[in-house]
Amino acid sequence: MITTLGNVRAVSSIASPPGASSRAEPLFRRREGSRADRNRPALTPEMAARLARYFGTSEQFWLNLQDAFAVHQVKKKYSKELKAIKPLAAGASR
Repeated sequence: MITTLGNVRAVSSIASPPGASSRAEPLFRRREGSRADRNRPALTPEMAARLARYFGTSEQFWLNLQDAFAVHQVKKKYSKELKAIKPLAAGASR
């Protein structure tokens, strides 16, 4: 799951097929984490490149997946506030 990409240990156990630990080792590097790391995006461009290489997809696929998840989380968290916003009428002049 994308939310666990910041936690390398969890992702490596999910993404590595059985018996492929040595093959996946360069994909996942352990980072020395701090509380400040929790404010970083869950998926960095570097990780997107590594995932793309490993799974045979594009980097953009992983970045789009992260963006879609982030939008979903925002809609879920701020649903009441977002529903209260009145859309601009089509064709309205400024």
